[in-house]
Formats: sequence, C-alpha cells, structure tokens
Amino acid sequence: MLSESRDCVLDNFPKLKSYGQISNVTFKLRRKDGIAFEAALNGTSLYDQQGDFIRTQCDLCSIDYFRDSKAHIQELLNRETALRNMMSCMVNIQYTEGQDEERVI
Repeated sequence: MLSESRDCVLDNFPKLKSYGQISNVTFKLRRKDGIAFEAALNGTSLYDQQGDFIRTQCDLCSIDYFRDSKAHIQELLNRETALRNMMSCMVNIQYTEGQDEERVI
C-alpha cells in the first residue's frame, strides 16, 4: 500500500468494524513489480451470536480498467457528436443547394 493511502485505510477500517460495512473506499496499492494502481475496497463485518466482531470479508477490485473504459467511451461519444455535426452540415448544404435549384427553375 502506498503511504498516501494508509490514512484512508486507517480511517475506514474502524467504520467497517463498527458499522458492519464499507463500500467503494478507494486507495492506491503497489504491485510486486512496482507499478501503482488504484483499487476499491468493499467489505462486510462478521459477528458472532453475542454481537462480538469476528472478522471481515472484503473484496478488492482494481478500478484502472473502469477509468480507462470511461475515457474510451467519452472519446467515442465525442467522435459521434462530431460525426453528427458533420452530417447535419451536409444535409443543410444539400437542402440549400436544392432550394437554389428550385429558384432557378
């Protein structure tokens, strides 16, 4: 875990223990090869019949894929908007040319 994320985890673990769950707590980790990545932590606390804390069940997911996908989708939407604008201009030009031809006749 990167030092900048340590405080985030230390702040949220007591919440997991006392409230029973946390959702989408993001922080940065470093892989064995040294590459840092951002992850989201979702967790649920397990308690015994007397209500005493036993342990947590946590799910850790890399969110880099989702951020990259979001950027790619935004780029596709930008291209679609540009294409629609170009097509609209072409239709307007063709309509204008058609109007000019009708005036000549």
